Formats: sequence, structure tokens, C-alpha cells
Amino acid sequence: MLGPVFIKAHLTFSLDNQTFDFVNRTISLFGCSSLSVPKGNLAEIVGKTTIVTIKIPSNPPDVIQTKALIMAERSINSVGIGLKFQLEAEESIKLSTHIAAHGFYPTEYVRKYPRIPSTAAIQTFPLRTTVVPLGSNDEATSVHIFDVANLSPNGVLITSESSLTELEPGKRISMVLEPRGWFPVQVEIEGLVCRITEDLNLENGNIIKYVGVKFIKINEENRIAFMDLLKDILQKVKSKA
Repeated sequence: MLGPVFIKAHLTFSLDNQTFDFVNRTISLFGCSSLSVPKGNLAEIVGKTTIVTIKIPSNPPDVIQTKALIMAERSINSVGIGLKFQLEAEESIKLSTHIAAHGFYPTEYVRKYPRIPSTAAIQTFPLRTTVVPLGSNDEATSVHIFDVANLSPNGVLITSESSLTELEPGKRISMVLEPRGWFPVQVEIEGLVCRITEDLNLENGNIIKYVGVKFIKINEENRIAFMDLLKDILQKVKSKA
């Protein structure tokens, strides 16, 4: 549950007739995030494909080339893009070998709690949540339904393919997590939208939004219910390990 392992690399790629060069970037087997690019309409480049040259400062140095999909990234303090690598089998083995030999967990940020990936195999795991942006003109008509991608004691990653789910980093929201199975109550929490990543669903062409939310306010009744829910989920995770 510690998440992906990273290495440092030098990335070069072209996008819309511009060449981008990023030295000493943190990458994983899945890709790279938080790349600054000139301001523009990020929606126009989400899902575009580029060829990335990955230069790994090993001894001797190694070079890997791979296709990558462009993702848009927005946080409270920055706007940029991410790359989602589409490694072929040989490229994946080569990069995995470097990561196994020299990989590390990130130190730029340390998560206080691990994230629990969403799974229908756990009876009570909430797979859906309703979201209401706080401060909207008519909150009653601003209810959105999101899928839950992962969950932790202090936050949640939610996702949607609906174009109606207009959220922005820094926005406060009210969420109602919907447990399944025998769990007897819903859990209402107030959160802060910290980060939004937009990706392309290759199967249907929809834009997938991943919204990282930090929990900021919960009353005592809901706090007790949420801790009971987490306890049940973690017990089930341990029993299946």
C-alpha cells in the first residue's frame, strides 16, 4: 500500500511542434506527473499521444523510448501535464529492472496513511459518493455522482466521466459516502478539492476526471461511523492478504 516506486530520469518529448526537455524528473513504471508546459487550453491536448525518450543515469547510461498519453493536471497552486507511459513488453522489463535496482519511494511528500484501492470484493467498501459544491447558487441542483477510486483516513480519490462534474482545485464540497452491504448508515464529510487529473478513456473516448479530496470537516456522529467503516474495510483487506 506504499504506492509506486520511482527513479530519476531525463525526459524529452514533442507536443504540438514544441520540444520539451525535463532533467532529473521522478518517474515510475506508470509515468510522470507535474510537468510544467506553456499555458494553453489543456483540454485540447488531453489524450494526445507523444513519443518520450527516457534517459536513465545508470552505469552505463540507458535510453528507453515509449509512447505516452498526455494527462492534464490542476492543483491549488499549479497547472501542468502528466505522462502515462504505454510501455511495450521489452521496454517495461527494462524500466522495471532499473526501478528494482535503484528505485525509491518519494520524499517530496509523505502520506500519513496509505490509500486503500476501491474494490467490489469488500462487502462494505463505498463505490459511489454524492458531491455537492458548497457555496453554489443552488446547491440542491448541483449534486454530482462520483465513483470512489481509493480511500484513506484523511482523504479520497473520486472519479467521473461526466462533463457535468465541474469542480476546481480549492473548492469546498460536501460528500456523502455510500457504504454497501450490511453497513447501516451513510457518511457525510466536508472536503477540499486539492488536485484534478484529466485522462482519456481509450475504450469510449470520454475524459476521465480524477479528483483528490482532503477531508476537512466531519461531525462526531459521522466521524464515529467513518472510523467503524474503515475498521471493517481494513479487517477485510487483512483477511484477504
